[in-house]
Amino acid sequence: MNYFRQCTNNQMTQAIPDHSGNTCLFSAEEGFNLGNLFKNLYTPYGQMTNFALQPCSPRQACLMQVQILEFAAHELNLYLDTHQDDEKMLALFNEYNACALKARKEFEVKFGPLAVSDVNADCTSWIWIQGPWPWERQ
Repeated sequence: MNYFRQCTNNQMTQAIPDHSGNTCLFSAEEGFNLGNLFKNLYTPYGQMTNFALQPCSPRQACLMQVQILEFAAHELNLYLDTHQDDEKMLALFNEYNACALKARKEFEVKFGPLAVSDVNADCTSWIWIQGPWPWERQ
């Protein structure tokens, strides 16, 4: 079952920004799988090959979407630490950062907070203890 399609169609309307015109970057999904967004900085490890992660539930698919967007924003943030005058990368960072924040909020509405700092002031109980624990089948 394609949980990514479910995640993007119904649960999280956030699309990953398209930067295909920028030839020095992997796509956000490929960069996430490889652990590096920048093609010129990526060196494969030995004979290992990476494989794409396959989420097993809509929750995992939405969480992975958040992780991909936050990964891309973080990679660009690191780049901008040493290339602060690169306006194209700054614009791309701002786009990924906004998408990551939106995706995170949409995830939290559907599945609950990702971190204790995301709990709102109106909270009367811990929502994460109401569902299955991470080691239980989800």
